[in-house]
Amino acid sequence: MICSLCYMLATIKLNGILNAGQELSEKQRLSIKWKKILFAVSILSTVGLLVFFAKHRFYCHDLAFSWFAFFEYLIAIANMLFHFTIIWDFPSQFMMIVQGPRENLAQYLSNRPKVD
Repeated sequence: MICSLCYMLATIKLNGILNAGQELSEKQRLSIKWKKILFAVSILSTVGLLVFFAKHRFYCHDLAFSWFAFFEYLIAIANMLFHFTIIWDFPSQFMMIVQGPRENLAQYLSNRPKVD
């Protein structure tokens, strides 16, 4: 969790440093805006997570663990969405998952190392 927050902060700061004095495109501004929002959501969710962990662990409050889990999910969702903003950072790039010709696939499968 700490590494994730540090990565988010470093990405936001590096964007600011590397793009200083440059005119940003609409997609770049949108990306930076959402990165900042998702970083704030992660920070606030981390605080909530820690508070409800303490309430669950030390005071056995009702629903404390449920709220802890809720904030844990928020952190995970914010982290995934933060990484999803890459589509605005590299708008002209594509990721393709392709399958090669069937004969190459059959050859690969027949030559796999045997695991005992």
